Formats: sequence, C-alpha cells, structure tokens
Amino acid sequence: MKAKPILSSQNTNQTSVIVGYEIYCPGCKKNHFLRVNPSFIKKGSKFVFNGDTENPTFTPDLLVWSKSDGSDRCHSNITNGQIIFFSDCTHSLKSQAVNLIDVI
Repeated sequence: MKAKPILSSQNTNQTSVIVGYEIYCPGCKKNHFLRVNPSFIKKGSKFVFNGDTENPTFTPDLLVWSKSDGSDRCHSNITNGQIIFFSDCTHSLKSQAVNLIDVI
C-alpha cells in the first residue's frame, strides 16, 4: 500500500477514524504524514486525498523540514502514485519524479 491510513480512537464511542495517511519518501528515506481529517487538526495544513491507496494523490503540495533552520527540506507534490520533488529540496532526488513504493 502506497498510502497507509493512520487511525485514531479519540472520539467518544472509541470508533477508529482515519486521521491521515503515511507515505514513504525515498528522498528523506522515511515516512511523511499527511493529515486529512479536519477534526484532528490543531494547526497546519489539511490535505485532500483522492481515496486511492495504491495511486494516491494529495493536495496541496507537501513541505517537510527536519531541522528548525530549514536546512533539511523536502518539498513535493504527490500525484497518481508518484512523488514529484521540487528543486528546493535539499536531498539527492530534488527535481525528480519517482513512483511511490509501499509504506515501510
């Protein structure tokens, strides 16, 4: 599965709901989380998901940085099962498009 659902059981009847999805980023070599459920957003973006876990599309684009100074930056667009890295990424896959692999 290219987009793995992340569940939460925080509502009153303890029913699990999808909070967001994880994708594996081959540029950062780790998973990135995309929140889709507005009930679980405290701050930040909400992503729109096409519902296809094998060929996912999320909008808007994803911006992740792992250092507070912005020196490790991953900026991408996830469309039809591909992750398209923008030129402002700091990893080796900047300006490239690659097929997503199953979430690790």
